[in-house]
Amino acid sequence: MAKKILWGFLFWFLSYIGIGVILTLIGVKGDTAIYISMILAIPATFFLTKRKLQKNAEKEERLNESKKKLSEIISMDVSNIDFKNMFKNVQEKEQIKSAVFSSLYSYALKQDWDKFKELLELSKELGISIDKIDLYKKLIEIFIRDGELSEIEKETLLKVKDILGISDKDAKKLYSMIVTNFISNELRKIFEDNMVTPEEKEYIERLTKGLNIELDEKTQKRIEDLYSVYLMMNQPLNPIPCPINLQKNEECYFEIQKAELQKWKKEKVSYGGIGLSFKVAKGVRFYTGTGRITSSQDVLKTEDIGSIYITNKRFIFVGQKKTTSIKLDKILDFNIYEDEGVIEIKKETGPALIFRPLTDVNFFYLSAVLNRLMRENS
Repeated sequence: MAKKILWGFLFWFLSYIGIGVILTLIGVKGDTAIYISMILAIPATFFLTKRKLQKNAEKEERLNESKKKLSEIISMDVSNIDFKNMFKNVQEKEQIKSAVFSSLYSYALKQDWDKFKELLELSKELGISIDKIDLYKKLIEIFIRDGELSEIEKETLLKVKDILGISDKDAKKLYSMIVTNFISNELRKIFEDNMVTPEEKEYIERLTKGLNIELDEKTQKRIEDLYSVYLMMNQPLNPIPCPINLQKNEECYFEIQKAELQKWKKEKVSYGGIGLSFKVAKGVRFYTGTGRITSSQDVLKTEDIGSIYITNKRFIFVGQKKTTSIKLDKILDFNIYEDEGVIEIKKETGPALIFRPLTDVNFFYLSAVLNRLMRENS
């Protein structure tokens, strides 16, 4: 009621001023102009107020009709929601937006573009903010879950892109980003056990082909390295020729042609990196994590240069100065710091031995060989 009175007074005042100006222009002035303006402003006020109320009623009717349609589409009663103040209630806002998003996904999947557009228009009319980029991203995420993008899904993404007004450049950028994140997460799960099985290797190949993305050389190498670990852990070991004299029934399975034997010297230093750690003591564990070779007083210095041979019985270093041989069942554990290219062997007695290969080495394969041979000797 107060609103009607306020609108009525406003319309009367505006009518009074407007009529007064017209009368002045045609030569009617003074008290006569004032009285005539006051009298004529009354019917003008009724007319303008009625027109305003009529427009408000029509707007309210359209709003109620939109609410009714939205309720039917999202299967949620929104008839009593004040959309002007809806977003003050965060929970209510997210609930409605989530329902709208779900319906948009559903229409896109069914390729029902008329209803898709209708829901977008309804959302706009009711003031429901729809993040078009977020909608497009979520649609991509749904489509790539099975590891491939079908022709129908490609057509759907193109249509949604056009309807939402997303540029080709932005669409390609979004697709590349989402697919890269998806494959990275899948690879992270596969790499957790430091091994790639034939089934996992086939799955990775299917992902890259189905989603039309190429892995970088570093990732491809890691896959091959971890696949070689699987082969080493699950297939018969094949001995390799060895230039040194071995014991009876002893065979060589890994060789590093050139490596340094290093020892700690007095200085402050710290070596670290992401590596592999295999512990042997009442059982064997396969572990990956961040490790560090640290000493508050020492620094690694080269003591000797030679070759490393891993046999089914021993870890052997044949240096220029002397030969060091450690029985596999006397190794407590070993750490490989791939980033620094360092191998640390911990024995039952004496300080740990540290070796730095001077030739290219597949550290994953080395770890698998040594781990398997130690396990068979434990």
